[in-house]
Parts: sequence; C-alpha cells; structure tokens
Amino acid sequence: MNNMKIINFLVSISVFVFILNSCGKDPVENPCECGQKPVTANFTVTETSGFPQSMIQRFEPYDTDTLMFGDAVFTALEENANYKWLIGIETLNDKIVERSGFPLGETVPITLIVEKEPDNDCFPNDDGKDTLTRFLYKAESSCESLIHGNYRGALTSNPQDTFTISIDNCAPYPDINGQPSGSLVISNLKRDCIFKAFEFVISHKQIVCWGILCDSPIVKIYVSDTNNDDIEIKFMYQTGDDKDKEFIFKGTKK
Repeated sequence: MNNMKIINFLVSISVFVFILNSCGKDPVENPCECGQKPVTANFTVTETSGFPQSMIQRFEPYDTDTLMFGDAVFTALEENANYKWLIGIETLNDKIVERSGFPLGETVPITLIVEKEPDNDCFPNDDGKDTLTRFLYKAESSCESLIHGNYRGALTSNPQDTFTISIDNCAPYPDINGQPSGSLVISNLKRDCIFKAFEFVISHKQIVCWGILCDSPIVKIYVSDTNNDDIEIKFMYQTGDDKDKEFIFKGTKK
C-alpha cells in the first residue's frame, strides 16, 4: 500500500469513528439524525408528597393531568434553557417547580415558555422559543380514580384460572368485622377474602396499599398505559404459606 492509500485509509477510518461517536450508536451519514430536536416546552406533571410515608415510598410517580392526593411537580424536559412557568398568578423560572393548593373539582392551565440557543444547522427554522399549555384537574375525591371497579383476569403464574377482583375506593364502604375503618376495600385478591386497606395512597392511575387481614398483602395496582380498562396488580403476602412470594394479576374491567 503506497503512502497516499495509507493516508486515505486513515482519513476514512477517522471519519467513521467520528460519526459513530457522535451518536453513540450505529454510524450515520447525517449528524442531524443523532437525536437532535428543536427547542421544546414539553414538560411532565407528576404527583408527590402526601401520606402515609410508608406508602408514598412505594408509589411510582407518572405523568398525569389529574391530581388526587398530593402536590404537583412540573418538570421541563428541555435542558440548559431559560424557563418561565405561568401557574395561576405566579411566574416561576426553575426547571422543576412544585406547587399545591389547587382548587378541588377545577381545571387549571399550566403554561411553560422555554427559550434556548437553537441548533440552526439541523433546524434552520427554529427560533429557539416554544410555549406549551397543559390543563391540570384536581379531583374532588378518591371516587375519581380510574381503578375503582371489578376486574376479570388471572395470575400470570396460572393464566388459565380466571377470577374477579373488586377494588372499591368510593363510599359507602362495607362494614367488615374486625377490620379498621378505611376508604379502600379489596375483595378476592386472596380467594374468598376481603380486606380494608390499613394504609394506602390512591391516585388517578395507581394505588399502593397494605392490609392487616388476608395474609397482610402489600399491593401495588397500575392502570395500563394504553387502555384504562386494563390493570396490573403486584402483591406480596407478609404472612401465611405464600409469605414473601410476589404475585402478578392482570385483568380487564367488567
């Protein structure tokens, strides 16, 4: 191989390595295909705070437009920008802000304005400014949780054995002897057993709780991301023959 061929070979390898490293994955010819995006004011809304602390620690925040039990945390997705939040009469300028005290049963506009130096090499029409308004609703009671209802399904460990689980988080609640008063009742999670949750957190699309009867299950219930009628329940008993063994129930609202 002569000197010119060696130089051309080394230049080709250098360009290949540069493109590969620019995306951190498979090589591409156009650097603008490496995931760059125009400046955006997109943001998430999650729910936090609340009590009891033992259940809050088990709760997994998710993006929502319905607030039920705690404070709202607003997080801008654009990094290293100038932020301007318009929430009620307040103007705030942090990337992440937390607010509470929203009026029950009302919908409140939440606006974010973002400004940042745009990438005009990839997006020549981007002016570096974007505005987004989302609407946050504060539920009046736990009855507005999507989870309330009866679900037909099965444990993933035994999908042929179908049965119905009832989740009741809307008053009036049944009087169950020997169980504390509470605003969450789950029936048939353990077959033919009904319990009132001793501690719980009820949100629009997720519930975490534990009961003192029915082998004291610790329970986490999720609504599907794609269908509000589908749920997944993960639970583990704290007593009994199945102590410390995790079960997963998947069901659809009847």
